Amino acid sequence: MGQGRVSGAVVLATVVVACTLSCAAGVGAAATISRVGGVVNVFAESSGTAPGRIVLTGAIGDSGSTTNVNADGKIDAKGDYIKLALRAGTITVDLTALYKLVGSASPSFTTATCSASFAATSPVPLVRATGAYQGVSGNVSLTFTVAVVLPRYTSGKKKGQCNINGRPTGEQVFVTGSGTIAFSG
Repeated sequence: MGQGRVSGAVVLATVVVACTLSCAAGVGAAATISRVGGVVNVFAESSGTAPGRIVLTGAIGDSGSTTNVNADGKIDAKGDYIKLALRAGTITVDLTALYKLVGSASPSFTTATCSASFAATSPVPLVRATGAYQGVSGNVSLTFTVAVVLPRYTSGKKKGQCNINGRPTGEQVFVTGSGTIAFSG
């Protein structure tokens, strides 16, 4: 094994140990927020129908899950709002403008692999919050990136062609962004 591989292995082992220790220490730790606000960074992912996962860093340090809701905050798989169920409270954001951009996006489609991807970016307002986040306001610019692999027809005159109306065999949605938030009260 060469010197480069040893150094790389040591760095990797150090990162794994550090992550393991910090992750274990953080399991029971409370979320941290700065009531003065500032820049918050958003990292979320979803596989479509199930609730997604989210991590917020910066002015809010918290994590949890995401669920589609309607304007009244009721669970709705086709809702244009997302409720962030975080450890220290909830935040609901209005994705109406972002979803309009997603709906009109032109995906990059590769017929040889039946795969497609696209991205859309829009500011989204924080509209409602509970718990430690009550009184939060602001807008976060989010980028919504989607990647899918579609099935192929298995029979008929289209056998072997991409079935663009079929249920994806693989799908991933990533949401990233940042924005400035403030707290009242």
